[in-house]
Amino acid sequence: MKTISQFGGVLLALFLCLFLLPVPAGAEESGKIGDSNVSWSLNEDGTLTISGTGPMPANYSAGQWPWDDQRDIIRAVTIEVGVTSIGDAAFSGCKSLTSIEIPDSVASIGNYAFDNCTSLTEIEIPASVTSIGCYAFHFCSGLKTVTFKGNSQLTTIEASAFQACTILSSINIPASVTFIGDHAFLSCTGLQTVTFDIDSKLETIGASAFQACTILSSINIPANVTSIGNSAFYACLYLTTVTFNGVSERLSIGDGAFESCVFLETVTFSGTSNVPTIQKDIFENCYNLTTINIPTAQGYGGGNWPTGVNYVVPGTGEQKDTTYRHLIVKKIGGDKSCTVTPGTSLVQVGTQVTLTAVAGSGYYFTDWEDVENVEEVGVTANQLSFKMPAADVTVTANFEKTTGIYIGKTPLKENT
Repeated sequence: MKTISQFGGVLLALFLCLFLLPVPAGAEESGKIGDSNVSWSLNEDGTLTISGTGPMPANYSAGQWPWDDQRDIIRAVTIEVGVTSIGDAAFSGCKSLTSIEIPDSVASIGNYAFDNCTSLTEIEIPASVTSIGCYAFHFCSGLKTVTFKGNSQLTTIEASAFQACTILSSINIPASVTFIGDHAFLSCTGLQTVTFDIDSKLETIGASAFQACTILSSINIPANVTSIGNSAFYACLYLTTVTFNGVSERLSIGDGAFESCVFLETVTFSGTSNVPTIQKDIFENCYNLTTINIPTAQGYGGGNWPTGVNYVVPGTGEQKDTTYRHLIVKKIGGDKSCTVTPGTSLVQVGTQVTLTAVAGSGYYFTDWEDVENVEEVGVTANQLSFKMPAADVTVTANFEKTTGIYIGKTPLKENT
């Protein structure tokens, strides 16, 4: 009986050794990823290798990837040739990740793919990638350099793709990109330079795309852009110059697009005579804005265009620059039938201006008032004339209703 008891003890000890003791740290783990043709392996030095053919699963989220429990020890990711996509949230939260190798076979980088990889310092995007998903590199707070390889096929940078990459200092957007999504570079507070290739195909800059890029100093908008979203460059505090390298005939600039760019001094629209459609407050709180260069005065001014700045049509050759200021015309007391010509518009500094007030049926013109910034004014009946100064001019034309009764040639006012 003693021999049997001893044998049983040996078996128990062997069972404990084989099945209950922990696997040594650093043991390699590997396997297939779901039903895809892609596999993974994680070795003892923290290198995660993705291999196989075709895409990584597209509908996974954080918590579903087989290496989820080991995200904290992943230091490098190597994706081998043959893999065609990087799945959503595949490497999100890998805070020890310092390097990533992406082959030319990859065509897309999924949503949240590298979100919150705070130790990642640089990334090279191969020419084969056509889209970068939402939040793909969001809050990669250690990311300093993003390089797009030559002959890039990238067309889409989705919403918040590089949001809060706070030490990213420059970005060169490939010519192939047509769409930059909302918040794509929001709060990239270290971003000093954004460069678009000369033959850029960019059409859309989303809402708040570069908002709070506080040390961005200048921006050149490509000629093919048709839409700049609301607050696209809001609070780019040290932005001093904005240049539109040509104006698309469909260009629309959203609410507050350049609002609170407090050091902005000069905006230039060049290349064509097309006039962009602008929404309200696009240059609100741009306290240092003094000059807007325009290709022609026709169509600019009035509406949502800012007052208090010089509108300049640059001269060519021996021709001097031509400066325009706002003539702002208001009406009090009349209806739509009462007119003042010319109305609110840009007027060349130094030219003679004659305003004519015409009362509609049931109204008569009384007088002019609030003639601001004008020294010599000529008034004759319903006309007002002056020389346009180097400042905005505001004029108010007053109209009143008549009773239909005249005393001589003077209409009798209502309630008299």
